[in-house]
Amino acid sequence: MKTRLGRRLMSSSALAIAISMGGAYAQDDSVEVTTIAEDSEDDASVQDKVVVTGSRIARNEFTSPVAIDVLTADEAKIEGLGDVAALLQTSTAASGSSQINGAVANEFVSNGGTGAETLSLRGLGANRTLFLLNGRRAGPSGTRGSVSSFDLNSIPLAAVERVEILKDGASAVYGSDAIAGVVNIITRKEDGGTIDGYVSAPFESGGEEFRLSGSYGKSFDRGSFRVTGDYFKREILARGDREYLDCNEAYAFNPDGSRADVIDPRTGQFQCRDLLWGHIWIYDYAADTNVPTTFPFLAQYDYDGSLAANIPGYPSNGSPGQLQVPNGFFPIYYDQNDISGLPAWNGINVGTEPRGLVDYDHPFQNAETLVPEVERFTLMFEGEFELADNVTAYGEALYNQRTTYSDSYRQFWSYHYGENSFGGSTNPEPSAQGWIGDQWFSPTAISDRADEEVTVDYMRFVGGLRGEINSGFLDGFSWDLAYQYSQSDGDYTEDFIYQDAIFDYNFQTSLCGAINGGVTSVTGTPCVDVPWFDPELLRGNYSQQVEDFLFTRETGNTEYTQSSIEGYISGPLFTLPAGELGAAVGFLYQEDEITDTPSGIVLAGNAWGASSAGVTSGSQEQTAIYGEVEIPILADKPLAESLTLTASGRITDINTVDDQGETYRVALNWALTPEFRIRATQGTSFRAPGLFELYLADETSFARQGIIDPCFQWGSNTDISPVVAANCAADGIPMDHAPAISADVFRGGGLGQLEPETSDNFSAGVVWTPSFADLSVAVDYFDIEINDEITTLSAQRILQLCYTSDNFPNDPSCSRFDRNPAGPDGFRITDVRAQFINVASQTNEGFDVTMRYNHETPWGDLIVDAQATHQIEAFTLLDGRGDLEDTNGEYGEPETTGYINFTLDTDTDWDFFWGIDYIGETDQIERNTDDLAQTLYGVPVSYKWFTEEVIYHTLSTEYTRDDWTFRVGVSNVFDEHPPAVSDADSGNSLIVSQYDYLGRRVFLNLTKSF
Repeated sequence: MKTRLGRRLMSSSALAIAISMGGAYAQDDSVEVTTIAEDSEDDASVQDKVVVTGSRIARNEFTSPVAIDVLTADEAKIEGLGDVAALLQTSTAASGSSQINGAVANEFVSNGGTGAETLSLRGLGANRTLFLLNGRRAGPSGTRGSVSSFDLNSIPLAAVERVEILKDGASAVYGSDAIAGVVNIITRKEDGGTIDGYVSAPFESGGEEFRLSGSYGKSFDRGSFRVTGDYFKREILARGDREYLDCNEAYAFNPDGSRADVIDPRTGQFQCRDLLWGHIWIYDYAADTNVPTTFPFLAQYDYDGSLAANIPGYPSNGSPGQLQVPNGFFPIYYDQNDISGLPAWNGINVGTEPRGLVDYDHPFQNAETLVPEVERFTLMFEGEFELADNVTAYGEALYNQRTTYSDSYRQFWSYHYGENSFGGSTNPEPSAQGWIGDQWFSPTAISDRADEEVTVDYMRFVGGLRGEINSGFLDGFSWDLAYQYSQSDGDYTEDFIYQDAIFDYNFQTSLCGAINGGVTSVTGTPCVDVPWFDPELLRGNYSQQVEDFLFTRETGNTEYTQSSIEGYISGPLFTLPAGELGAAVGFLYQEDEITDTPSGIVLAGNAWGASSAGVTSGSQEQTAIYGEVEIPILADKPLAESLTLTASGRITDINTVDDQGETYRVALNWALTPEFRIRATQGTSFRAPGLFELYLADETSFARQGIIDPCFQWGSNTDISPVVAANCAADGIPMDHAPAISADVFRGGGLGQLEPETSDNFSAGVVWTPSFADLSVAVDYFDIEINDEITTLSAQRILQLCYTSDNFPNDPSCSRFDRNPAGPDGFRITDVRAQFINVASQTNEGFDVTMRYNHETPWGDLIVDAQATHQIEAFTLLDGRGDLEDTNGEYGEPETTGYINFTLDTDTDWDFFWGIDYIGETDQIERNTDDLAQTLYGVPVSYKWFTEEVIYHTLSTEYTRDDWTFRVGVSNVFDEHPPAVSDADSGNSLIVSQYDYLGRRVFLNLTKSF
């Protein structure tokens, strides 16, 4: 007698084999699947007509012309996966490209806001992957103005039976957003109940997961229902929780392969280079200076005596204007080369000690969140009731609440004169006393007041009727009419610094009480004389009065609603010699609306270090009609066991664009023999701009000058092109230009400028299922090209396009950023405007390989399940002059990913699983060699700009007895760390979605069925 796991895995194996041959499974009905080895009389169990993902035509056989991945909830449990996002991102159609999971969403600005988890098939973007729940669209959720995709946090694993991933553009059937493919989440339908508990505990603390779920379903004479409740909690993974995350290093190498990193004398270890903190930045105008000539010019306070023990203070030869500082402050961030030739430093030798002693690694950094804390609560109800013969009413209700918390830190600064700058009594601020000379200063403090908390309430309701027609012209047809409504209501609460608490008092020459009537200019708050030069404030310790004056915590809100009504009718038109000719026609009407209201401080433009932003608000309506036909051409002929042609078409009208979308798909499914099948599809897709692409009010991120500005230290850049050098010179930019303050990057909507995307999608595959073995092998080729793709260019790319242009400064890209004029902070890039635009095209091309094998052993059935994806090309053509953004094989975009799973289904109560996940090597050597200098503090070095292949192992076992199932296992058995890379400034563990940041962990899962 097979165990429950064995039955599931055998069914899953057969399901996968059927899918390798083109199989697909029901969206609305539970379907039993039998193995190839079972008696033919059992095959009748799979002959009921079902609706399959990618089509609206009901079929009476498991054949489809496209490849579909099927992932089951039971597979997720035996693999130790805690939620739907983790399950979906195991598919190789997703694992070969960057995904938005907890770590990536927290590390970078991402659509949907902090904590959102989405899926991007083929790396084409989550907004080009359509999500269905039981065959019907699932509305987006998230926070901020860029909500566009279904958040996988919204559906609990306890409610899921399986997920079908259609790896083929399907806009002709489903409409906009299905360019890269379709993900159909199919919920459980069986009778009975389960209580399910799950715990995942890393061997090192941080990132623990807990889940408790309950589900119960029952059928009765005229209907059925199921109710599911789920609670999920994931603890924070802070950078300090893992040694490979808590200290970024230069990770530079000498010609002999030894490390070239500077040693920090305080630790004896390589210097950590996370974020400069607590320094006084010096802007020096002395004719005969005593300030070391490296940039930035920094003074650092000696908190523990290590500076006085290792390096000298500022020397002086009595020349006017030279810098004088209070006791305890020392020059830092320089070496011997930077004081050579300065008379005040004659005879002083420092070596590289002042480099290694720079304060880079604050305790706040160790508390910074990599994987945020997440708490989710979900209730779900599904039911149906037979109203009359052949007419059934059905409904679904889903409520999900997600709370995400993230801890972070930040620098902040102001600009001040010293006590006696430029020979005058200019600054009465007490903490500025003792700072004397021809300089002005920017005290740069650090704070852990940079946290964010997000709460999203998501609701979705579906109500519909379906039925069958058993007489007349449409005898044998079925129909379905459904209304769907979803609403996402999200609050995002974050820490801010009052801009008027800083800007009002820059370069002050009197105490704050004499400025603006003693109150701040925007909030009207009584002013406080912040002790900007105080060493305690610089390292993040300040009074409650100062904290209340500088900081606030405010909340913004995002609402997104989607409603639709959709109906279709499907059935056989007539019978041809090779079988029934099936057809389906349908319609869709859909409305989407977004309103994002930032917090009051942002609306007022009073958030320091962040942009002002208005309300993102807009709506969109679309109507569509579509049709599909399936024509059996040949059957039971030589070299044509079956030959079927499927064609579909759709006409879509969306009110926010002028063009009407007309799409089609043609698919051929040719079974030459029972062992050999060929399948191919050719189609087009249409995607109108999403609401956030049209209406997004500016969102802000920050970019380092050395990364984005081609003119950064252009005079000493030996790799600079003559065109760029000439354009930098023509712009009047000094050859040693090296500003330190980051640029603001604004991403906004392109209403009135954007055109719809179109795409061409071709796929072809062969499937081999030999009779001499329980084996199935499928190889599928895919080629997707998106035209007029809607995207934003990076700040780096915008400036590159400008300064490499032969039409400088009249190239359109040159109008998308601002530079300061000459003078203080001169020529620094201040703002980059990265509005959504249409670029030329994006292409993704490659192969999928799928293999299933079942073999009887003396210990039980061994089931081998393997899949791999190899990307041949993945690039974006940015403009008409042929500039390419080629990411294939770079960080986050490995050319090859795959997995192989071994399951031993024994004749006892025990079953065993071993899973191996493979992530191919990546490199950015060519890109970084072109863009980044290969020096560390002016010394030639080499950097590690590549990752090795990474392999993760999972071992687990399952014990089933009566109504209890117990699973226990270890993920990342060998505690494989994320690969370390350099970043020409700070490196070590690369943050991309493919890698595991938790480390080795044990998981337990206990299920009680009743």
